[in-house]
Amino acid sequence: MSDSLDLQLSRYFDDELPSDEAAELEAELANNEALRAKLDGLSHLSSLLRAGLEGATDNLDDDALFSRLSARLSARREEDE
Repeated sequence: MSDSLDLQLSRYFDDELPSDEAAELEAELANNEALRAKLDGLSHLSSLLRAGLEGATDNLDDDALFSRLSARLSARREEDE
C-alpha cells in the first residue's frame, strides 16, 4: 500500500478527509479487503492506545512538568548563544 493511501486512510479514520475524497475511499473500501483490514487495524490500535492511556495522566503535575520543560529550553538557548 502506498504511503499516500496510508495517509488518506489515516485521515479518513480521523474524519479529516473532504467528503468527496471520503466517498472515493469508501468505494475503494467496499472492494478492497486489504484496505478494510488496514482500517480495522487503525481502529484496533486506537482502542489499545485509549485503554493504555486511560488514567495515565491522573497524577500528572502539570506545573512541575512545565517548569522542568521551561528550564531545559532556557538552558539549551543559553548553550546555543
